[in-house]
Amino acid sequence: MTQKIYFAVNTLGYSRRFHVVAGLSCDAEHTYESLVRSFAWFGGVAGCVLVDNQKCAVLEHRTNSIAFNPRFKQLALHYGFTPKACRPYRARTKGKVERMVRYVKENFFVRYRAFESIAHLNQQLEGWLLEIADQRMHTTVKEVVAMRFQRERPALAPTAGRVYRCISVSTTAW
Repeated sequence: MTQKIYFAVNTLGYSRRFHVVAGLSCDAEHTYESLVRSFAWFGGVAGCVLVDNQKCAVLEHRTNSIAFNPRFKQLALHYGFTPKACRPYRARTKGKVERMVRYVKENFFVRYRAFESIAHLNQQLEGWLLEIADQRMHTTVKEVVAMRFQRERPALAPTAGRVYRCISVSTTAW
């Protein structure tokens, strides 16, 4: 059986370490859950989170401000990060994430083609992240991502005891 899936990629700016989570939807709850799972994966929260302009995060760009989705603002307050939106029609601010989306498509999905469930897919993704993606050489700085992340890790705020309840992607049935 073929099932359409969506995946969310969250990338740290300095090390380029990233987390990817698959789901059956790209709605607000799945987007928020992907951030929560990424914070757990990284072992902390970045001080600033740059998001694309999807409606679950950004409602409107105004002349001197940005109207963030109230639920996204609640998530930001809960974890203590400052939300920041990409400037519309400026690909440069989205490049880090867009490159990782392409990397997942061209590297993970050519190795792994069949999955028993969404939980199995996410399990395979996390194994691949540790074994392959974290061990890649970052082309700009010529350094292994996992090594660079060790220097970035202390800058992340702890998440202990601050789990934000969205949905459970890992238990969503196919």
